[in-house]
Amino acid sequence: MHILIDLDDVIIKSSYKDSLGRTVFYWVKNIEKHYGITNEQIHMMANGWLEVMIGKKSLKKHVSEFLHNIHSNVSADDFISVWMNYKNKLNQDVKNWVNFMSNRGHILYIVTDQENMRPTHIIKQYSKFFKNFKKIYTSADIGFCKSQEQFFLNILNDLQIKPTEAILIDDNDNNLISAQNVEIKTVKYITGQPLPIF
Repeated sequence: MHILIDLDDVIIKSSYKDSLGRTVFYWVKNIEKHYGITNEQIHMMANGWLEVMIGKKSLKKHVSEFLHNIHSNVSADDFISVWMNYKNKLNQDVKNWVNFMSNRGHILYIVTDQENMRPTHIIKQYSKFFKNFKKIYTSADIGFCKSQEQFFLNILNDLQIKPTEAILIDDNDNNLISAQNVEIKTVKYITGQPLPIF
């Protein structure tokens, strides 16, 4: 079985909800500590982020524009360095599940809506664990997001497998629906609930 697993908020714990229900990324605390840039300001980076996610715009250019818009004197390189060097936390339950499934002979892949720099840094932080994965598929490389069916069609084509030979594990309903639309079986990841054994 070919198992496609989401990176953010499945393999790694990347965000949480604050008391007002807003998403807060753990790495933002590091940015705020170093440069005084707040979570509210970071949310402004979402404007135009899709172009970065699908590889149409460089991360550095996008960050430079964001910093200019909030009137920050921080360089894009410094901002990105602090962001990328944040020590992400592995989800221990998912880590144990991945190790178990890999030992059972399943082939595992990371699928993520990201530019390429951040996943590369995360993989370097936990290089031994990420040896369980055969390949990483990013939206920046594919040119489509996981909420688009073409993302998964490209993966199926690259792997030369049928949809029935793949399973997606993700926490986002839109991503699960787009995989289901191309006949890939899906499992919704819910924090604290065990993943099924295949």
